[in-house]
Amino acid sequence: MSLKEKLTEFRTERETLNQKIRAMAGEVFAEEAKKLFETNPKLASFSWTQYTPYFNDGEECSFIAHTDDITVTDVDNNEEEDVSSWSVRHYSEKGTDWNGNPYTPSELELAGVAACDFLAEFQDEDFLMMFGDHTRVTVFRDGRVESDYYDHD
Repeated sequence: MSLKEKLTEFRTERETLNQKIRAMAGEVFAEEAKKLFETNPKLASFSWTQYTPYFNDGEECSFIAHTDDITVTDVDNNEEEDVSSWSVRHYSEKGTDWNGNPYTPSELELAGVAACDFLAEFQDEDFLMMFGDHTRVTVFRDGRVESDYYDHD
């Protein structure tokens, strides 16, 4: 077998394995997302952005999925709300918001934190493999997942 034939065989096998791994990851993601929606009836969808920055002040630019700050949609009125898992947890513990006003997280904010916790179980590599680079990913209650181009400049 020639070098060219060996490399062709190798690349074909690599692509087959990559497709299998993507499918397995997608199945796990979909199964667990379904459970998330079942336990959070207020949640219609959640979304996040993921990309490799074009510039990082001289440092290496590495892909990152921004899953700590997400957007959630209310099932009742279809309104979107940005949720930072850190902020919700911090202000819940403190009992007041950044202005010192009493703070109690809404059911939708708590669902957003649950979504952040779900996403935190995955690695950036998983997100890149499943959804690609420079994307905004939205997961819907009905099981649909949309991955749209995201311009992060």
